[in-house]
Amino acid sequence: KIFDPLGLLSPVVIQPKIILQRLWQQKIDWDEPVSQAIKEDWEKFSNNLICLNNLHVSRIVVCDAPKLIEMHSFSDASQCAYGACIYMRTVNYNDDVTVRLLCAKSKVSPIKPTTMPRLEL
Repeated sequence: KIFDPLGLLSPVVIQPKIILQRLWQQKIDWDEPVSQAIKEDWEKFSNNLICLNNLHVSRIVVCDAPKLIEMHSFSDASQCAYGACIYMRTVNYNDDVTVRLLCAKSKVSPIKPTTMPRLEL
């Protein structure tokens, strides 16, 4: 498990979870080689991990002397996964706008077929 209570790594962590679910669906044993498609997806994921070295997340979510604070939430779903995020938008008295990710959550879609509207809820 990864300790990520705010879900800031959700976009990264969901990719290997989808790959694991595909492996479970194929009922592959530990000693069996994986399919070429799964191998390519895993290599693509692992090669992109280096980008996390450049990631900087500011924990200051409200600007100094805000005159307006708004919270915006978004959610979306696909056949593979679904997720939601909340952003904090603040405007100070100089009309400078700051938008910061507050939290996010993602999950792998269930194996049992579910309708898209239900996933998007």
